[in-house]
Amino acid sequence: MTNKIILGTVIAVLLLTGCSKTAEETSVEYSSLSDAQRGNEITKEMKELLNSVSCTIEEIQKSAELIKFCSNPTEDMQLIAVKKETSEFTYIGGSNNNIQFIKNPTEKVQLIAVEQDPFNIVYIKNPTEKVQLITVKKQPKAISSIKNPTEKVQLIAVYNEVSSIKYIKNPTEKVQLIAVKKDHRRGFNYDLYDNNIVLIDNPTEKVQLIAVEKDPSYIKYIKNPTEKVQLITVKKQLTTIRFIKNPTEKVQLIAVKKQPSSIAYIKNPTEDVQLIAVKKDPSTIQYIKNQTEYMQLIAVKKDPWYIKYIKNPTDKAQLIAIKKDSSTIKYIKNPTEDVQLIAVEKDPSYIEYIDNPTDKVLDAL
Repeated sequence: MTNKIILGTVIAVLLLTGCSKTAEETSVEYSSLSDAQRGNEITKEMKELLNSVSCTIEEIQKSAELIKFCSNPTEDMQLIAVKKETSEFTYIGGSNNNIQFIKNPTEKVQLIAVEQDPFNIVYIKNPTEKVQLITVKKQPKAISSIKNPTEKVQLIAVYNEVSSIKYIKNPTEKVQLIAVKKDHRRGFNYDLYDNNIVLIDNPTEKVQLIAVEKDPSYIKYIKNPTEKVQLITVKKQLTTIRFIKNPTEKVQLIAVKKQPSSIAYIKNPTEDVQLIAVKKDPSTIQYIKNQTEYMQLIAVKKDPWYIKYIKNPTDKAQLIAIKKDSSTIKYIKNPTEDVQLIAVEKDPSYIEYIDNPTDKVLDAL
């Protein structure tokens, strides 16, 4: 704490306690001292003043914040303090939050404080369950100020306002279930979320299942969906596989067997999944990064024009494609000499699609 702040506190206490030394006298005395002397003098002054503070009901009635200087204030003192508005000299401003000055308030005092303002619970270290319940009934989002709310408190908060679950660090499964099952609209007071699963960081499998049964696309809000959840989601709606970061092979297989083009949404499909996709629909080779020769051959045998989806076709793949349809030369970036010859022999005009024809190919024209 700086000397200026300490001086301010000293002056405040002088005024609050009605000390004979005025604030002006204290300020003048303070300004005539060196920095080191000021610090020592203020500390000494503070100690003397704090020791001289009389913790009586009469004093608390005069200035509620004086209760912070009382080591063991009675419940009556506490009640007077929380009911009285804060003085203008208090640095922690705002009315009806005098609970902050009481170290161990009784339950009765706690209840009055949260009745005045539910967010006053932030100043209570260990609020009783009754106090927690009253708080969240009045303001569900005030649960954000409760460190370890009981399940009963969590349930009341979420029941009254679903979005309050995002302020609970580890909501129980029962609480999570209420959140995902609950209709987000409640008369004129409704939450912003219909897909309440988005509010839960680590939903249990049971909660995940209810969410995707409601809407398969909600899987995009689940960080680590279980395989069971992934399977149900993909079976209900194939395109939802694009929302799953790391689908298991079993999930991948179900997707590509039903719709081969869904491989486009799988970042790292296994080789078995890739083969099934290409066999069922050779055009899907365009979505595969590591196109093996076996995959290439499956594609061009089915349709030579699929060579346009192959980045680096092997010699064998090129030959099969060009023999089946010589016009496919236009899609082969670096055709071998044999492939070039076959193309120009079929139609000399195809030379225009060959960037670097060999001498042998040019002689063949």
